Amino acid sequence: NGLLMVENLRTALATDFYTMKEGENVIAPDLTFHGYRYIEITGLDKPLPTENVQKQVLSSLDTGATYESSNPLVNQLFANIVNSTTSNYISIPTDCPQRDERMGWTGDAQVYALSGSYVADTYTFMRQWMDTVRTDCGDEYSYTTDPMVYETNPKTGEAVTQAHAYNPLLPSWEHIPDAEPQVFWSKADNEWRVYLYGSHDDTGVGYCGFNYLMYSAPVYDLSDWRCDGVYLDISEHATSGATVGLFAPDCAYDVNTDEFTSSGVAGSMSAYETVDAARTTYLIPAVDHPAPSTENNNVHTECKDVDPYVTATRDESAVHATFVAELRNGSVVGFKYLNFGADETTAALSLLVAPGEAGADAEVAVWLDAPTAEAGGTQIGTVALTAEAIAATDRTETGTDGTVWTWVDSELEQPVSGVHGVYFVFASQSEEILGSFDQFVFSKG
Repeated sequence: NGLLMVENLRTALATDFYTMKEGENVIAPDLTFHGYRYIEITGLDKPLPTENVQKQVLSSLDTGATYESSNPLVNQLFANIVNSTTSNYISIPTDCPQRDERMGWTGDAQVYALSGSYVADTYTFMRQWMDTVRTDCGDEYSYTTDPMVYETNPKTGEAVTQAHAYNPLLPSWEHIPDAEPQVFWSKADNEWRVYLYGSHDDTGVGYCGFNYLMYSAPVYDLSDWRCDGVYLDISEHATSGATVGLFAPDCAYDVNTDEFTSSGVAGSMSAYETVDAARTTYLIPAVDHPAPSTENNNVHTECKDVDPYVTATRDESAVHATFVAELRNGSVVGFKYLNFGADETTAALSLLVAPGEAGADAEVAVWLDAPTAEAGGTQIGTVALTAEAIAATDRTETGTDGTVWTWVDSELEQPVSGVHGVYFVFASQSEEILGSFDQFVFSKG
């Protein structure tokens, strides 16, 4: 019938009433905005000429993103994304610009915030909105420090560096596959913290378990992770007879090389500081399940029957309780990345190991950049894990569970410098378990 359909606007009138005056009239509301495709003008004696109606596009953003492909439908899709962004980013991020839901819903905005930043520079817009949200929360949840501009570590007084930052979930002994980092203000800690949370596998077998686990670290020190425990447990509401609960695919797994390849480290860490072996980012054979593309399911193998693996405890008071276990001939434990400094120097290496019950003799080849020459690696030395080498040292430490750990030392054959991935390749004539690996440290010769 030539009229607009306004049912989808729900209770929003989307109507401006204006009383005409004598002479020229200019209608330009400045206290509201409307999202629309068509307008309807009523109350005139005769139709208003089209040239007398002008639109003014309002947005808090200047979009600079462009995209063009050979597919006109894809091009139109991108144009629609840009239009939706500019239409909804007006003073506050809204759900939609036309109906009765022009609200600053925090849920909708956080879902689209990252994507929107690819369409336009949204930093100032989102910052002022979050300042408003913070103010509305009141003094109880207010803060004074911007999460991204810590210049000094408040605990040490030293300049902030993320050189030792690492992913606490690699090589996925925690199996928190859908963990995505989120930054929140911690009232209890009086600081900004990064939180990782997701479905947690506490059995090592089957799908993810019946709970969600959380880790967090201060934003100024992503090497200082702590386990904040289980924050969601659905075990009491599991389906009768069910053996699995929350499900999601585990950490990325390379089907071509049978390894974890993501570094998990923001930059590099000093080679001359003690490093926990559990921070490995490259573990062969992989502890995790075969990828769905190689087996038509997403079920773990019997994880602890696949050597080696990282065993761990969340008891922060435990000593030598998180380590790489059940090393065998051919096992590779890699670390990315270690900084040996700009000047070339000879170095020594110390490994903290616990020999296996079989007491098999072995050696550890030390490689830089890759675990084989064919892959582009360079071997710089070896460490003997023989019975004689273990007996010759008097440097031992005892773990909480009573395991005796031994430091084994070796002078490396090749000088080192620069930043490298470091790989320990375990070799033996025996197929028995060679033992476990807890820590290592390089020292300058």
